[in-house]
Amino acid sequence: MRYGYWWGPEETAPEALRGVLPARRFHDTDQFRRQFSALRVALAPGDELTVADLSALGPSLVGALNVLVALLDGGVSVTVAATGRFAVDRRGKRPTATVRLLAVLQSVAAAQARMLATEVRLAPEPARRGRPPTFGPGQRLAVLDYATTHTQQATAAHFGTSRATVTRIIAAHAKRFR
Repeated sequence: MRYGYWWGPEETAPEALRGVLPARRFHDTDQFRRQFSALRVALAPGDELTVADLSALGPSLVGALNVLVALLDGGVSVTVAATGRFAVDRRGKRPTATVRLLAVLQSVAAAQARMLATEVRLAPEPARRGRPPTFGPGQRLAVLDYATTHTQQATAAHFGTSRATVTRIIAAHAKRFR
């Protein structure tokens, strides 16, 4: 059977889905994609799914590829109007064109992931508001260790800070384990 799916605010089916019977068209407008979940349950080996673009399959390229591969592994051929046809034969094998097209999309997804990681790594640190911390991470651990065997007042005197600072360090540490 032939099915169609699109995701987005437009109520009318995209041009790529005109050949699919209206009863077999599925459409979602929200992020929950309940119709797509229902469609995936209805799909069986040998069926064909037509979508307007890869964003209908997932919110990111990696997510869309994961869904696409899962559909192909389930024996469902997928036609993406903007990209091409990902076919599966009767034995569940992928033709050479499908394998090559998937390889191209996977390399693009890998490049996209690398670029995103680089952007995150090179992004400037957000401006910190307020005073800089009195102690670094190692010094905070030293304060915590000392505070386990001494009072907060004695710990503050030992490290040359206020009792309130020692209290904040202890409270921040305890908050991590709640």
